[in-house]
Amino acid sequence: MNCLDFFKKDGLLAERVANYEQRPQQYEMAEAVLRALNENRTAIIEAGTGTGKSLAYLIPAITYATEGIRRVVISTYSKTLQHQLMEKDLPFLNERLGLDFRYAMAMGSANYLCRRRFENYIKFDRFATKTEAKMAVRLAKWALKTETAAKSELSFEVPQSTWEKISREPDLCFRGGCPFAMKCGFMRERAKLNESHILVVNHHMFFANLSAGETILPKYDAVIFDEAHNLEEAAISYFGIKATNSQIKYLADNIYAPKTGRGFLARIKAGDEKIVDLKMQLESLRTKSEQFFRNAEALFRGKRLPARIREKEWTVNTLSPELRRVGAKLKSIKNDLDDVAEVTEASAYMSRAKDLASSISSTISLSEDGYVYWIDEEKNGRTSLNAAPINAAELLGEALFNGGIPIVLTSATLTSENEFGYLKERLGIDEADELRLESPFDYRKNALMYMPSDLPDPAKESRDFEDSAAVRIRELAEISGGGCMALFTSRRHMESAREYLEECLEGMEILTQGDKPQYKLIEDFKESPNAILLGTSSFWQGVDIPGNALKMVIIVKLPFAAPDDPITEARCDHIEENGGNSFMEFSVPSAIIWLKQGFGRLIRTASDRGVAAILDKRVMTKSYGRKFVKSLPKMLYTTRLEDVRAFMGDCR
Repeated sequence: MNCLDFFKKDGLLAERVANYEQRPQQYEMAEAVLRALNENRTAIIEAGTGTGKSLAYLIPAITYATEGIRRVVISTYSKTLQHQLMEKDLPFLNERLGLDFRYAMAMGSANYLCRRRFENYIKFDRFATKTEAKMAVRLAKWALKTETAAKSELSFEVPQSTWEKISREPDLCFRGGCPFAMKCGFMRERAKLNESHILVVNHHMFFANLSAGETILPKYDAVIFDEAHNLEEAAISYFGIKATNSQIKYLADNIYAPKTGRGFLARIKAGDEKIVDLKMQLESLRTKSEQFFRNAEALFRGKRLPARIREKEWTVNTLSPELRRVGAKLKSIKNDLDDVAEVTEASAYMSRAKDLASSISSTISLSEDGYVYWIDEEKNGRTSLNAAPINAAELLGEALFNGGIPIVLTSATLTSENEFGYLKERLGIDEADELRLESPFDYRKNALMYMPSDLPDPAKESRDFEDSAAVRIRELAEISGGGCMALFTSRRHMESAREYLEECLEGMEILTQGDKPQYKLIEDFKESPNAILLGTSSFWQGVDIPGNALKMVIIVKLPFAAPDDPITEARCDHIEENGGNSFMEFSVPSAIIWLKQGFGRLIRTASDRGVAAILDKRVMTKSYGRKFVKSLPKMLYTTRLEDVRAFMGDCR
């Protein structure tokens, strides 16, 4: 049976799915995916909301894999989509449509308990607090029952600081030589991966595998990237460099923590003189690390972080030599060890010290051509030195889009002005089949776009705009009576709007990003009949709230990337230096894709109705504003609150 027959009016989907409606877009997408797989081509497919794209690529992928004894990787950006594939779509295809195939999800090894490390954790009482000791008891009971040993199975929260001490780390793993190999959840799951036709991963794991010489995932024959609009961001994180003061502290404490008397050196038998020598070197490393990062911060004091590093040898590298000395002393101790486990652990710490030394040297000498360098202050007082490629196109073009295997990229938002040129240029794709499919939803009937012309220009009158926008958000929220989500580009603006709304908006619950985990906020929003949800970047995408729970989306400001972000600034500089116009070639296209993502939160099913609002008047007053409007679905537009009130009245 041709897999495309599944999508016909009298096909298996119509037969076995209640209220199934044939969608020409879904059939056309499945046809394009099948062609790309069979002809070893790259295909880029923008499929509007409601296309049914997951089935449109899964059924051809399963057919391709099972008929040719192949493996297909499905890579997503969000955990939400991963879970949808693993818990809904793939089981449905496997069980109800009678497709005979095996599938599995690959997670990073840090998601699994390492039973050997956990035994050492218990045996040597590596508890930092009484709370951690109580947590260890709960973990021990769980460890006796679990088969997968996956963190996602836990019914209680484990602090990250605790989990890091007991989770699997590749360079500390003994694999088949481990006494717990037969009970190892990671090894069991790995065996499932090797037997699977369909392998679900996330973008970060895919690029981790690519940067590790393809040693993490089993060999695969094709890749389908869903949520492909996030591909460049994920790729850059794995081609980049990062070194933090907390990484150095973590390394030193793992080798030996003087406050607790625990660590690698406390568990081994080696020459006392060498151990004392290494302990002294670790103290020197800690002291030099504190001094180094304190001095680094001082050099950029007064500047907004993250701050770009432009000058080579911008500070004296007192840290890399200390790390190399730690590595050398570890090597000396390793030569005295007989126990395989101890030798493995010593080797791992030597490698980590070497890698950190190299990363710090690179970020001081600015040694990588085509990279941007910056310093940042992160959570919990962590200072980081960073480097990333300015443009991932050349790296991706060589490593991925080289014609070696078929690759499909899909998302609801891949085009700018309905063209794929921006995406292809950013990802280094020279040749690809292109397909753009409109959403089957009737936006002219079900959606209204409100674009007021009376608010200040956010670029020229920033503070006045923020104040006026908060007032307009209140007015729109009062009209909606709940089911309203406001998307911001700045956390500071979100917080100031929240303060105003809490004072002036009566009878509505205000839910704000950061108050609770994102999933919990969304649950609360769905359950509340009169809530307004305020969010920044992570709420612009991947949030799926169908039905009357969400009937208004307010896009406060056009989502241009912050111009002083180091990567954005370097990309713009690179375009200008090569004779281009960075605003039109980079800033506008990337903002269009983000705007489409934000707008896409509104209409999730054919019966949904609602209002989208863009409060940024530049969408109407600037010549480039037409590009944003052109990229959105065709719908009714208004500048009048009266029309919004009338439309929302019809939605109730």
